[in-house]
Amino acid sequence: MSGPPGPEDPCGCGVDSQSRATNRRSDFTAITERLDRELRDERTQRRVLTSYVIELWRRGGRVGPDTPAGPSPDPPADLDLTPWRQ
Repeated sequence: MSGPPGPEDPCGCGVDSQSRATNRRSDFTAITERLDRELRDERTQRRVLTSYVIELWRRGGRVGPDTPAGPSPDPPADLDLTPWRQ
């Protein structure tokens, strides 16, 4: 436990303000790195999804209502479909 508040520890939390500031900076850095990574992953998934949708749209333009279509193309292997399978 920490002692009573004093001049060297004004909040009484046992941690000086400089180390709290360092912890906040490291927390901020960790959060921004995580958000950057998640944004990069999201952009990659959007790019893959967009290319697949465009491929389906182009296929729809080639295949008319009276044309035997055959099976639709499979989605790319790196496309994460888990949000739509819940």
